[in-house]
Amino acid sequence: MIFDTLANLELYIPMVPHMKTVIDLMDRGEVYKDQPGAYGTPDSNVTYLVTEIEAGNQPGPFMFHRNTTVVEIVLSGHDLLSLAWRENKDSTIGYDNATDTGTLDGDPIAVFQGEEGRFAVFFPGEPYRLGVSSSGQTDKVKRIVFRIAD
Repeated sequence: MIFDTLANLELYIPMVPHMKTVIDLMDRGEVYKDQPGAYGTPDSNVTYLVTEIEAGNQPGPFMFHRNTTVVEIVLSGHDLLSLAWRENKDSTIGYDNATDTGTLDGDPIAVFQGEEGRFAVFFPGEPYRLGVSSSGQTDKVKRIVFRIAD
């Protein structure tokens, strides 16, 4: 997992080569205007979702991907991001091959404040959770979720 500010996004191109596509899209600024939904990119290995959620007080299950690196960028609002041990995959609730998305139960080992100007990268197999309110109240969060096929 990587958690950093957008100003440092380019530093991670050697680790995630398709990050260049993410940077190009963010630099153009068009993604900030996109409505919630799924979008393709000129790079067939990179797709993205724009989501708007109400961060709540009840954490859901952790998610993981077997073949996808995920780059989460908060466009507005704030919530908590958490990471669980990879070893928790023994407690997998389910896995959907078509979307390369699995869910599992577990306890967080690290918690981060997701907010505008910050991003997180979750590598294949890393269980993560989003959408938990950091204020104890319902918070609206808009984010872009880049999915990079490995």
